[in-house]
Amino acid sequence: MKNRSNQQWETEPIQTDLGTAKAVLTYEFDPGEPRVDYYPDGSGNPGTAPSVSIYKIELEIIDIDVDIVKEIEDEIRDEIIRDEVDPYNEI
Repeated sequence: MKNRSNQQWETEPIQTDLGTAKAVLTYEFDPGEPRVDYYPDGSGNPGTAPSVSIYKIELEIIDIDVDIVKEIEDEIRDEIIRDEVDPYNEI
């Protein structure tokens, strides 16, 4: 019987353009099966290699950079104003 389980792993805090963040991965580890050259009945088993399947990667912002938030707000505001002035983007 294989011993599989969903687990989480997270990075140390890293610097990004958005601020300090950490990545959190949800994964499943399969330890594989050992090779058996000969069973008592003369058969064998080639075994299987260990494997890891990653199901989810999340980026958690720990300490947001206020300047980048201001830039994003300004871009959104400018885009809304452009759409109100020229809804067909013909400027």
